[in-house]
Amino acid sequence: MSGKFLIAMDELIFAGVELYGVIRYNRMFHYYLRWARRAKARTPSLARPITLNDKYYFRKALDHSPLHVTLSDKLATKDWLKQYFPDIAVPKTFWSDVSLEGLPEDFLGQNAVLKSNHSSGHIIFLNEPGLTLAEVKRRAQNWLTSKHWKRYSEWAYSKVPPRYFVEEMIGTFGQHPLEAKVYTFGNQVTTSLYIQKQKEGRAMDIFTHQNDGTTKLAPHLAVVSDKRLGLEKAPPQNALAIAMKVGSMLDHVRVDLYEVGRSYIFGEATLYNLGGNFGVVSTDPYDGNTVAWDITKSWFFQNKQNWFWEVYKSAYFRWAYRQQTL
Repeated sequence: MSGKFLIAMDELIFAGVELYGVIRYNRMFHYYLRWARRAKARTPSLARPITLNDKYYFRKALDHSPLHVTLSDKLATKDWLKQYFPDIAVPKTFWSDVSLEGLPEDFLGQNAVLKSNHSSGHIIFLNEPGLTLAEVKRRAQNWLTSKHWKRYSEWAYSKVPPRYFVEEMIGTFGQHPLEAKVYTFGNQVTTSLYIQKQKEGRAMDIFTHQNDGTTKLAPHLAVVSDKRLGLEKAPPQNALAIAMKVGSMLDHVRVDLYEVGRSYIFGEATLYNLGGNFGVVSTDPYDGNTVAWDITKSWFFQNKQNWFWEVYKSAYFRWAYRQQTL
């Protein structure tokens, strides 16, 4: 079989994958297409992911790892950590149920928070002054029917059985803890940040991690922050070590940690950063995060798929090899 024929066959396979993405995941495709047009970048590609947004597109559409579901479930993540990394501290869980009917009133006034395990932004501080059980139930009554995953097509969240739970509160009411967020690609850290919610909004410092082990304060602010935090220090090695343990199990994950004194408590694992869009660098094929993300280490590539996707995987590896030899 000649090289030209193989290239032509590979192009036909890639065209089929792109068509599958446009038809099967039309909303997701157009979400990334709008970002590409805004940045005057190439059309998003499911078959040959190059940019960071391409790789999130690939993860959402094709890389349906069971571990992604586990790590998108805030309760299941704790059990997973206890099994694989029991030395990583997690907030204590006091109560969990699929209904608020059995929520003990004794939690009111305690240093505890009510959350849901499948969504973002669902949180009630149970030591809020004057809070009543009736008010808690009113605020949280629709949490379990929330389709958090739909807005940005975050596949793994859609598979999480929703539950309420109460866990210990990290920090004090009205004073949010300092959070470290560490971006890992395998056991490599490329970016980290400190973020804290304040009365004036969110303050944040972002750091890039160089190959020689040094860190550099990034010149830009993130889209979710209003000002610099001003700590002028990156998360220390003990925080990075926790993140790298979790990161070693995946091709990419953001590990969120609470800083308590000089120690760190696990917050959550984030598989779709900002809904699967890394912001200003999302369409840059040469960004350090983009280059660090090797999708061939993903569950999709590391596990047997059906016959068509196995054919596609072979075509992808041939294409990747040709790119290296150019």
